[in-house]
Amino acid sequence: MSVPAPSRLQRYLTVILRWLLVAIGAFVVTMLAGKCIMDNFFFKVYTARAQIQVAPDDLMIPPGGTKDDPGAFQPVYENIIRSPDFLLPLILDLNLDKTWNKGVFKAQEEQLSPQDALANMNKILKLDLVSGTNVITITVSSDVPKEAADIANAIATRYKTVRDFEEDQNKNSDKDALRQQIAEQQKVVDEKKAEVEKLREELLGPRYGLPGAGGEAHENLNGLDTELDNLKKDLLATQEDYDAHRALLTLALPPPQKVSNLPDDQFMKKLGELHYQETDISELQNDILNLENDITNLLKDSFPENHPRIVALRTELEAKKKKLAELIAGSRRAIKEDTEVAKSRVELLQKQVDDLTAKLQSPQFKPLLDAQRDLEQQQNLLNGLNDRLKQIITDHLPQEHSVRILSRAQIPTVPNKSSAYLVTVLISGVASLLAASFVEMMFLFSRASTRMDN
Repeated sequence: MSVPAPSRLQRYLTVILRWLLVAIGAFVVTMLAGKCIMDNFFFKVYTARAQIQVAPDDLMIPPGGTKDDPGAFQPVYENIIRSPDFLLPLILDLNLDKTWNKGVFKAQEEQLSPQDALANMNKILKLDLVSGTNVITITVSSDVPKEAADIANAIATRYKTVRDFEEDQNKNSDKDALRQQIAEQQKVVDEKKAEVEKLREELLGPRYGLPGAGGEAHENLNGLDTELDNLKKDLLATQEDYDAHRALLTLALPPPQKVSNLPDDQFMKKLGELHYQETDISELQNDILNLENDITNLLKDSFPENHPRIVALRTELEAKKKKLAELIAGSRRAIKEDTEVAKSRVELLQKQVDDLTAKLQSPQFKPLLDAQRDLEQQQNLLNGLNDRLKQIITDHLPQEHSVRILSRAQIPTVPNKSSAYLVTVLISGVASLLAASFVEMMFLFSRASTRMDN
C-alpha cells in the first residue's frame, strides 16, 4: 500500500518551519558567541553621570561668534567646561595626564601632552541639557569605573566653584563701584551745601529763623521753599483753630448775638451742644441739680424752711452756684481770649507768608533758590545711590548661589555595552537569515540531485 504524497500546503509549511528553526538556532548561537567575545576580548566602557543646575544666563549662546570658532554656537556652560583653562587644572589635579599616558595612549613619555589630554577629555565627556530646564547632565565614559565618577564629580564641583567665585566677584565689584559713586556724589552734595550756606549768609545773615510748629527756628540749610510750605501749613492750621473759636461765638445765633453774651443757662446749654463744655462745669451742674432735688423732696415731706438740714443744703447750693458762675465767667473769657490769640496768630503768619513770598519773588534771591533746588536734586541722587547700595547688600546676603549640584556621580558597576549589544543583535539577525536561507538552499539542492539520480 503506497503512502499518499504530501499536499502543496504541507510542503510549504514544512519549508517555513524548517527555515524558522534554522534561523532561531543560528541567532541564538551567534548571540552567545558575540556575548562571549565582548565579555572576554572587547574594550569595556563604564559611564558615570552627575547633574548640576546652572543660572539661566549660562544657557545663552554668547553673541559675536564666528563659524571658525568651535565654541561660537555653544552655550556659556559648555564653553566654560570645555575650555582649556577649565579642563587642564582638573586633569592635573586628578593625575589623568599620567594615567592616560600609560593606559589609553601607551606612550613612553612620563606625562601626556596638554593637547592630547584635552582631546581625550573632550572625547569621553558629554554635556546634555535636560529639556525645559536649566539642569545639565555631565556624562563621562572610561574603562575605569572610579575614574569616570571622579571626573564627572570634579567637573560639577569645579564648575560650581568657578561660577560662585565669579558671582561673588561681580557682587563685590557692583558694591565697590556704587560706594565710589556715593563718595563722589557726597562731595558734590557737600559743595552744594557750602554754596547754599554762603548765599544764605550773604542774603539773610548767619542764621535765618522763622517760627514754625512750636515756634522753633528752622535750621540754616532748610530751603526757603520748604520754609514757605511750612509757614503755609501753620497758617492753615491756625486759621482752622480761629474759625472753630469764632463758631463758638456765633454758631446757631442770629447776628449780632454771640454765645458768650447769652445768659448763663443758655450759654452752658450751647456749650454742651457744641461739645465744648468743661468737665468741672458739668459736674457742678449735676451737683446743683441733685441739691435742688434734695431740698424739694424735704419740703414735700413737710420739713420747715428753717430746718437745719434744709438750711445746710441751701448753703451748699449757693456755694456751688457761685463757683459755677465763676467757671462760666472764666469760660467766657477763655473763649474770647483764645479767639483773639488765634486771630493775632493768623495775622502774624499771614504777614510772614507774604514777606517770604515777596522775598522769593525778588531777583536777589534767584541765585539762592537755584542753588537750593540744585542741592535738592543732588541730595536726591545721593539718597537714590544709598538706597541702591542697601538693596544690593540686602540681596547679596549669604544665600545659595545660582549653581547647584543636584546629584553626584556614583561609581558604575556594570559596563556600558548597549551599543555593542545592539551591533551584536543586528549581526546575529543578519547571520540567522543568511544561515537559514543557505540551509534551505542546500536542502533543495540535495532533493533536486536525488531526483536526477533516480
